[in-house]
Amino acid sequence: MRLRSTKLFALTLAIACTSPRSNEQVAQKSNEQLEQKIVRAPAAAEAVLGQYLAGAVVNVSRAAPDSLLGCERHGGGEPQLSLAKYRIIGSEMRGDTAVVRADIVAVAQVELSADGPNDVRQGVTRDTLSWSLVPVSGSHRWGICGYSREGPDFLRVEYLGQTARWLDGASVAGIRRLADSVAATPWPR
Repeated sequence: MRLRSTKLFALTLAIACTSPRSNEQVAQKSNEQLEQKIVRAPAAAEAVLGQYLAGAVVNVSRAAPDSLLGCERHGGGEPQLSLAKYRIIGSEMRGDTAVVRADIVAVAQVELSADGPNDVRQGVTRDTLSWSLVPVSGSHRWGICGYSREGPDFLRVEYLGQTARWLDGASVAGIRRLADSVAATPWPR
């Protein structure tokens, strides 16, 4: 009798494991476990990125905090953008690194050149970028690991001077006016 009930149990288990419903339940549980493991980064890390982006906005004169150079830098710094506005949209911890995401709206794009003029194009672009931040040892502060993880960084077009090619009617005054207009426009819902 014991052998028969063991065979019946093994047959039931085999059927349950091969049914599509069982696979869906396993996948659902895996997704739930993954969702539970995502931990939002500390508010202090999000605040540091917010300060950095606030200092990079066109028509703002405050300095942005320096990025940390002692951690893995993401992206290549191309292209450089002229930032009109931003909003922090989320974050998560990946080990001891905070990855903070922001929606950004840029009003100019600059292609940098080591041996020639920098090309400046005026126009509105919207993107979602993310930055890696790490805790600064011996303090309660966070440091930014350079460029966004996707590559772009920000610069002030007014510092380009005569070394820039201002394409398609782009100008510092035009970029500033466009930045003011974009900043006054509410974010889409």
